[in-house]
Amino acid sequence: MTRLLGLDDVRTATALPASRLISVEVCQDGTVSVALHRARMSRHVATAAAGLIAQELSVPRARVHVSLVDARPDPISDECPHTAESTCVSIRIAAALARQRLLAAASAAFGSPVTDLRLTAGVITDDADRRSDIGALARRAASRRTIAVTVELAVPRAADLTVVGHPPTASPPETG
Repeated sequence: MTRLLGLDDVRTATALPASRLISVEVCQDGTVSVALHRARMSRHVATAAAGLIAQELSVPRARVHVSLVDARPDPISDECPHTAESTCVSIRIAAALARQRLLAAASAAFGSPVTDLRLTAGVITDDADRRSDIGALARRAASRRTIAVTVELAVPRAADLTVVGHPPTASPPETG
């Protein structure tokens, strides 16, 4: 049986090469930063990026900082009509990788399997109620090397959408 690709599949595929250009940094104070490499990025995409990272890492949006830096050569053209969507997929991939590395660091620190860990409001907790803020795990989770990994994007239920999907005039509910 042949599987047809939908528009979202194509957008995701076009975003993969640009994923390596986006890095999500978890700082020791528990804030999360990302520098978007596009000179023409709109504030709406920057706002969406903050929301996507907050949702993917389960941190309050106020802890996410987005900055715009000089553009670098990028396989996705700034004139592409799907730049925002493609960039958002790349941001989700980078945030999912950060989440994966933080959970692995907490697993090593607690001696608990990753499956027993919960990440809520920027705090990782295990079944024995050991807790660590993501900032305390940042150095252990960090990597200076570029390595190929597989990540799984969070697929929250509608009831779990605490950040993305809230109008910018309304404050999203604080998690935790």
